[in-house]
Amino acid sequence: MDGEVKNGQKKFKLSETGFAVLKNSKFRTLWTGYLFSFFGVWIQNITLAWVVVNQTNSGKALGTLLLIQFFPSMLLTLVGGSLADKYSKKKLLLYSQILMFIPSIIIGIISIHSPINLVLLYILVGIVGLAQAINNPVRQAFIPQIVEKKDLAPAIYLNSTAFNIAKIAGPAIGGLMISFMGVFWTLTINNLNYLIMIIVLFFVKTDENKKSDNKSGKSLLKQISEGINYSIAEKRILIIMIIAVFLGTFGYNLNAIVPLVAKFIIHATPAEFGLMTASAGVGSLAAAVILTLFQKTNLRIVSLGALGFSLALIMVGFSDSMLMASLFFSLFGFFGIVFFSSSNSLVLLKTPKELQGRVSSIFIFLIIGSTPVGCYIIGHMSDIFGVKETIISFGILCLLSFIITRLFFYKVKDIDD
Repeated sequence: MDGEVKNGQKKFKLSETGFAVLKNSKFRTLWTGYLFSFFGVWIQNITLAWVVVNQTNSGKALGTLLLIQFFPSMLLTLVGGSLADKYSKKKLLLYSQILMFIPSIIIGIISIHSPINLVLLYILVGIVGLAQAINNPVRQAFIPQIVEKKDLAPAIYLNSTAFNIAKIAGPAIGGLMISFMGVFWTLTINNLNYLIMIIVLFFVKTDENKKSDNKSGKSLLKQISEGINYSIAEKRILIIMIIAVFLGTFGYNLNAIVPLVAKFIIHATPAEFGLMTASAGVGSLAAAVILTLFQKTNLRIVSLGALGFSLALIMVGFSDSMLMASLFFSLFGFFGIVFFSSSNSLVLLKTPKELQGRVSSIFIFLIIGSTPVGCYIIGHMSDIFGVKETIISFGILCLLSFIITRLFFYKVKDIDD
């Protein structure tokens, strides 16, 4: 039943918001599967980060884990985008999901014995990262096959919202699960999330006979260059891409930032670690609901997200108590969702259908593929200069990159979508 709130002569109808796209049974089923899969990825990520940082007591070891985990995205995300424009997206999603599921089962098994064999762990995490590099751009480009054009914008918001809720709230849940159940059961139970997505893909029906707009005769490099050229030519997308590089490298490193703050600044217990990350989940959920309700995206919203995210990251570095850290992590999660979701929506909405896989993969490559570099840097800098000083410096870099980019492209006019 639609909720209505009267405001003078106006009525607010839930059916007229972005949530109305959930009436589409195909999208609703797919979105549910995505949500479980996303949570599986991020609960596993934060659990392994917690294991490594406590087993080694080293920011460098944590940075190495995250570098291996995300490095495939630096190499193969653009390839994944080209594959998404050329082959069956459903099959690519299914194969990549299975490729994530199998090594995750093995990771759960080896976690029975402590300490965990780090070499074997790094290999398995690398395989998961390889599958994610293909999965991420294909997942974005699959949505237009499921919903009608009029529902594309809210569907994009809900999809990116699910990803970011899991990215922020998943570590929170993972921290609490570690505290109450231990590492083995956290990883083992979490593998059900991958299995659910695999089952969902068998039930989502699409027109597999529909030919791709991407000509098979084009080389892989030619396909990728077409996406890059379009991203540069469309100035609104170019602005987003430039900011995404810096925020992805120096800001979107929650898997590294939370354990380091918890361990070396707050000196938190596992329960406090979970509560700290849960605060980021609260902020992300609030932003997700607001964005989906009003289904609006433009450069002003993108800029608001980038500015707020950078300032929140700086304040996280200045936190010296659980209360302060929780407050600023909630703002970190809120504005992180605002930037990522509005940027992702604007990129897909401003890209022709035949280029959506490739252009989307470029955005993902810049904001997620740059994460390995940032994680590795934050691990090393934290050991040398200290965690607090490193996080504050990263926040300042994010802020300066946003300000300089917007000043350089100040003539680019904004439009509402």
